[in-house]
Amino acid sequence: MILKWDELKDANASGYRQLRFPVHCEHEIYYAIDPTGNRCILFYINDRNHSDMIRDNSFKNISLETKKIYSKAVIVLTLLDNGFSDIFDYFIGSILESLVDVTTESVAIDRYLQCYNKWVELFHATSSGLKEKDVIGLIGELLMFEHVLNYSGASAVDVINSWRGPYGKGHDFELGGTFIEVKAIDRNKQLVNISSEYQLDFLSHQTLFLVVYELEASTDENSFTISALVRKIADLLRSGSVINTEGFWKALSKAGVNLTNIHEYDMFTFKLSECIIYKVDAEKFPSIKRSALPDAIVDVKYRLSLDAISEFKFPNIF
Repeated sequence: MILKWDELKDANASGYRQLRFPVHCEHEIYYAIDPTGNRCILFYINDRNHSDMIRDNSFKNISLETKKIYSKAVIVLTLLDNGFSDIFDYFIGSILESLVDVTTESVAIDRYLQCYNKWVELFHATSSGLKEKDVIGLIGELLMFEHVLNYSGASAVDVINSWRGPYGKGHDFELGGTFIEVKAIDRNKQLVNISSEYQLDFLSHQTLFLVVYELEASTDENSFTISALVRKIADLLRSGSVINTEGFWKALSKAGVNLTNIHEYDMFTFKLSECIIYKVDAEKFPSIKRSALPDAIVDVKYRLSLDAISEFKFPNIF
């Protein structure tokens, strides 16, 4: 969905400059530029009593309020910081998807507010202070996200929901019965850190892979930053049928990165040297599993030598 914000810029215009969304929606909802130049969404509501459902809700970077425009009641959602313009466009996609096939105004307003409440935390500017090793680890998960999106055959929504790494529970990716643990390391190192006895454990009906991305610091034409990788994935999601990408941005935010702070890490540039896949559920793969330990042994951390597990290399996941 392409929004024509530039067409709404008119220094001589007064009031709200608005355009109808280029997708079907039963309700009178527009994207607009307000009199001060801020991007906003205008949801015209017919029943004035419904305005009682909405309480004005303002934050530093985004606001929600009801007002009269052209003598009609309108729910006005305004972006107060243009640094969030990209995430605002993704937010709009989520709103429109939530309103598909909703014909009742009260239900539409309720969906609209639910969507706002889900997304509002993503409009808080933060500085996460990630270290280089944290950035490298997140790049590994993002490279796998892109791979799963391109090759698994799963829908974009299922891929977004499969990314569990930022939440610190289970495996990094859990897609049906396929589980993936991701490690990103310096190409000159042959050890990976296993942070718990659960990380390489699995049930009998599950397939578990360990994927190791070997990265090297580089500034040549094949190098990339984490912001470039996020943008590439966002474009892939935008080009597909899914327009509700809230789960992707929430996971990214949980990992400490959002569109306001991501460029803080552009000093770290890498290129991918190799991607190696290991089949962990293969017989005799060396790992410490929670299911095989006495209850008294907890909080296990260890290192795995990649040189010693070459026999468990696997050609592909999908």
